[in-house]
Amino acid sequence: MGLVADLTGLLSSAGNLAGMQALNNQIGGMQFAMGEFNKTFANTDIIEKRFQSLQNTFGLSIKQAGELGEEFDTLATVMGIGGEAVMAIQTNLKGLIGAFAGRKGFGAAADTFGKSLAVTSKALMMNYRLSGDIANKYIELYADANEGLEQHLTNQVNISTAIEQAVPGLEITAELISEMASLSADTEMQFGRMPGQLELAVIKAKQLGINMKQLTTTGDNLLNIESSIGQEMEYQLLSGRRLVDNQGNSLTNRYREAMITGKANDMAMTMNEILEKEGDTLRTNMFARKQMSQLLGMDEGTLAKMLKKQEILKKLPNGQDLMKLTGADLAAKLATSGLAAADIAGVMAADDLRSTDEKLNSVLDKMTTSGIKAMLVSGYGAQAENASNARVGMATSAAGIIQGAGKAGYGAAQTAPLTKFGADIFTNVGAALTGIGTSLLVGGKPVNKTNPMPVLVTATTGTDDFYSGPGGGRLILGPEGAMSINNNDVVMGGTNLFGGKGGGGDVMQMAAAIVAAINNQTRELKSDPVFGRGLSNSYYG
Repeated sequence: MGLVADLTGLLSSAGNLAGMQALNNQIGGMQFAMGEFNKTFANTDIIEKRFQSLQNTFGLSIKQAGELGEEFDTLATVMGIGGEAVMAIQTNLKGLIGAFAGRKGFGAAADTFGKSLAVTSKALMMNYRLSGDIANKYIELYADANEGLEQHLTNQVNISTAIEQAVPGLEITAELISEMASLSADTEMQFGRMPGQLELAVIKAKQLGINMKQLTTTGDNLLNIESSIGQEMEYQLLSGRRLVDNQGNSLTNRYREAMITGKANDMAMTMNEILEKEGDTLRTNMFARKQMSQLLGMDEGTLAKMLKKQEILKKLPNGQDLMKLTGADLAAKLATSGLAAADIAGVMAADDLRSTDEKLNSVLDKMTTSGIKAMLVSGYGAQAENASNARVGMATSAAGIIQGAGKAGYGAAQTAPLTKFGADIFTNVGAALTGIGTSLLVGGKPVNKTNPMPVLVTATTGTDDFYSGPGGGRLILGPEGAMSINNNDVVMGGTNLFGGKGGGGDVMQMAAAIVAAINNQTRELKSDPVFGRGLSNSYYG
């Protein structure tokens, strides 16, 4: 009884809600019509949407973003990739070079450095799948290389390949590049002068469970001569062993010399030799281990970790081959492999770590860019701006017309707003609006069933009762304004629908009428070749 009572109360108070319903109907009609309008012209802003990220990233207008996007599409063609990829690269470069990443002429023929930044970023972010942050760190660290940024990356890839050839089974290129990007500027400045030395040291330190920073920390500690000599003598007293090589030369002095001369690989090799020679003592003598950690400028836990990692390397096939690889060995390998002759294009063609889906997306991006360039030819910015202005202008005009129609109501003497709406909007765009799916209900039936475009009327059609089943968007115009109906709604109306009581009547009569209307609608659908097969003929008669 509670539901029936609530429904009865709502219906009996309908008269009190008339003003609110009229306002709601007007607003609903305007929202519906504008929504259909926007859906119809949704694709006219394709250029604007394509370059919206540039607009947001660089703070540009629609026209400026289109112009910059056109330049980036041109750069993409030169680089052999798609425009979306170039936009991602340039957006990332903004974190490194600021607004210069969005300047006009970036990467053009005269801007060799700009193109170098883009090409190197592409190799790091696409071919080696490194993050944008790592790519920017790499560029920042090596942009001043004498041979140029692209060639520097090519050289490091070649060095990595030579290491892999010298130590079969090793695949280190992406890891090496990432580690090289993480170096501090002072470390690169000190140890990057000798090709191959720093790369070897970075990989060897990684295999020992440390990094280049720890190698340099050890070197700094050993260069504190007075302190480090005292620490070394203390270690000799605790262990009974001297830190010398097979020829009796001091290992700590060799480490100091490598630190001063910038031979990073020699530092890594010396560290490995100290661990090899003193490993058994360090594993069994706690006091010696604590003293050695002080001498090497690290905590005891790091030293213990290095000892364990070295044991693993001994058991791995070719593990010790890597640790014993010298700079001279690497140079000889490079000289005989022909790698040095490769340029970055050749290296990238042979070294692509992307998945199949990533490569396919890249192909699609490239095709899309080519299609847009062929379709628009030039003038992206102006075309994007013109499309925006036209759309906003038409929407503004439509909004005023729809608002006027809602205020004026609809009848024989008040059709000017509706007529103007049809003339200014629908007539002008013609067939472009076909398929919106909007029907104007008059007397409970669409005025024009075959054409879903709204049909303008000049007067109401009177009837006591009407019914309309679901199907297509519907817009009902009345004295209260415009009312949009859900596509799936069943609409009924009439003065005598519920016993001539003007919309009130018995709730159960209303429920029965709704059921009857649903049954009637189902009978109509039953004859439909698609829907009819799923309906029960015996139930609906």
